[in-house]
Amino acid sequence: VATTSSGLVSYPVTFALDDTASKVLPGMSVSLAVVTAQQSGVLNVPSAAVHGSGTRATVTVVGAGGRQRTVTVTLGLRGDTTTAILSGLIAGQTVVLVTASATSSAATSPLTGFARARAFGGGGLGGGGLGGGGLGG
Repeated sequence: VATTSSGLVSYPVTFALDDTASKVLPGMSVSLAVVTAQQSGVLNVPSAAVHGSGTRATVTVVGAGGRQRTVTVTLGLRGDTTTAILSGLIAGQTVVLVTASATSSAATSPLTGFARARAFGGGGLGGGGLGGGGLGG
């Protein structure tokens, strides 16, 4: 049964260690991450750079001379802050982030930033976002 304290939801769990070390004693506190899914050999980009849903989406990349162009990508695992790209990007490409909107009486103007697609050998999708030894967060 879950308990809530100061807005933090906690679940009591029991787990077993594969290899018990002499430094692990009964009654000690521990933090652990639960991996709910994982992928390897993917590129990792901020989710704010990805537009679309399902397995196909688009990402805007910055090319030569600062020119921006939209490319189609195949998505892997998608978390709150990070998304795995299976194809369509090359490691090191700069992607455009739409991070917020500034509103005026006339129009809405997105604020943009930039990030690099980075190669990632493997990792997991932790509960509530990409984490758990995974794709960042």
